Amino acid sequence: MIILINTNNIEAIIFDCDGVLVNSEPLSCYSLNVVFDKAFGIDIGTNYSPVIGTSLDFALNYYLKKHDVKEYDLEKLKNQKEKTYFSLAEKDLVTFDWCESFIQLLRFRSITIGVASSGSHKK
Repeated sequence: MIILINTNNIEAIIFDCDGVLVNSEPLSCYSLNVVFDKAFGIDIGTNYSPVIGTSLDFALNYYLKKHDVKEYDLEKLKNQKEKTYFSLAEKDLVTFDWCESFIQLLRFRSITIGVASSGSHKK
């Protein structure tokens, strides 16, 4: 891929993290499957489009409602999901191919780089 960019008037670029800098969505979505299977014996499937880009609270509540789960501890589910995600991410999380070379270009041009995310600070 060739990226042509005129950086003369750009002072800073702020990137979203998940799904932009790192390919975290597949791991994040799969960890929801693991949690729902362990906690309720429910297979939530692989159509994650209703929850991609949303908060963890939204995603959990979406699947709880969709599968009519009445009794649950939301904080426990959140903790289990994050623990599962971090376990997967330790070995499988990768940046997108373009990321390193583009960031090097921005640094070469002395452009300030920031990262924004609705994910947890730890994430």
